[in-house]
Amino acid sequence: MPSGQAMADWRAECLNAGRYDLLVAEYAFPLAVYLPGQPPLRATPRLVREFFQSFHVALASGGFDRLTARVTAEALPFGGRRRLWTDWIGAGRSRAPALVAQTVCYSRSTGGRCRTEMLEFTRLDLPVLAAA
Repeated sequence: MPSGQAMADWRAECLNAGRYDLLVAEYAFPLAVYLPGQPPLRATPRLVREFFQSFHVALASGGFDRLTARVTAEALPFGGRRRLWTDWIGAGRSRAPALVAQTVCYSRSTGGRCRTEMLEFTRLDLPVLAAA
């Protein structure tokens, strides 16, 4: 099982490169998604792809051209499952780095592959997404 920071870095690079297909392939469906102030969502691959495309557009609209990840906590694996708390920081040439989101990923490792079963955004500071 790769380290939590390695997984988060990979996700940030996929988003930066617009490789939403790679992000979608990392999730187990239907994916439970929790966004601040919204009812829980059971997301399909299409909805997850659209969300990450919107997230990428919102970053660019906010003056951010790069996303980085900072894992703040990683629970010890138990029964093939683990949790990962991550801060997502946007950076841009004309802006100071800023915290744009915080997540908790709930993952399961089966058959040598780790897949996220639930994604909780505990913070999401991208106005374009909040209005969607």
